[in-house]
Amino acid sequence: MAEPRADDVWRAQFGSLVREIAARNAPGMRPGTLSSTLELSRHAEEELALDNLCHVIEYVGLSLSRAHYALLAGLADRLDMGDTLQEIDLLPFAED
Repeated sequence: MAEPRADDVWRAQFGSLVREIAARNAPGMRPGTLSSTLELSRHAEEELALDNLCHVIEYVGLSLSRAHYALLAGLADRLDMGDTLQEIDLLPFAED
């Protein structure tokens, strides 16, 4: 059986993270708020998807768990985009 490619693993983890964030914020979030983020990821636009997710979190004020923030930081590091999380300070949105 073939090993999954690194970009496939990244997309699967990113998609799961986006769906978890959407579920966590569902009561106050408009349907489809994160659909463009998922579409970017599905179409191998990982950098744009990550940037879009960070901006949506900031703009809409979505809450993250600390575990979600850690996963997001790890996904950003794998794309060499750790500076994106520093530029868009998402830590205040991380709560437990």
